[in-house]
Amino acid sequence: MVYLHYGVPSLWCTFIMVYLPGVLTPSDTFDMQPAALREVRGPFQEEYGEQLKRPVALPLLCSEDFGSQGAFPSHPDLLDWLAVDFRASGWDIKRMLKLIVMSSTYRQSSNVTREAMGRDPDNRLVSRGLRFRLQAEFIRDNALAVSGLLVPDQGGPGGRVYQPAGLWAEVGRGGVPEFVQDHGKTLYRRSL
Repeated sequence: MVYLHYGVPSLWCTFIMVYLPGVLTPSDTFDMQPAALREVRGPFQEEYGEQLKRPVALPLLCSEDFGSQGAFPSHPDLLDWLAVDFRASGWDIKRMLKLIVMSSTYRQSSNVTREAMGRDPDNRLVSRGLRFRLQAEFIRDNALAVSGLLVPDQGGPGGRVYQPAGLWAEVGRGGVPEFVQDHGKTLYRRSL
């Protein structure tokens, strides 16, 4: 059984034990591959909604908080393995994303059991799947797509989409010019 630095066996163990043996060499250390580690952390955070580095009592840090401003890795063996594998694959981001989303950890249920809550109340060891929430832009684009109004064009000047009446007067305290909503094709363009 693989134990993480907190001394608690984790569901990550399955993932680590399948791939970790024979992958790491003495030259493949945490300190010698910072660029690969940074590249791995961003997509991992995007897919899992959190990072491999997270303080226990502090809010989630952004994926750029690496080094002295970031927290100690919560899963250093996994982070090392992902970085080594990513580098060995020729820095193939698509392959790394596929590896992450095909893992049993990513595909597990988000149902909370009493046993899991007792062992891992904050889901720090990812003993259950995460509940994902769509960002506002995705919700807007999905609603427009379902209604058949979405214009998939990209590029060009930004559009002025619907805003509640009086919002900009209240936010800008009179110093912001009056907001004029776009009409037609620009109003229904895809969000970025």
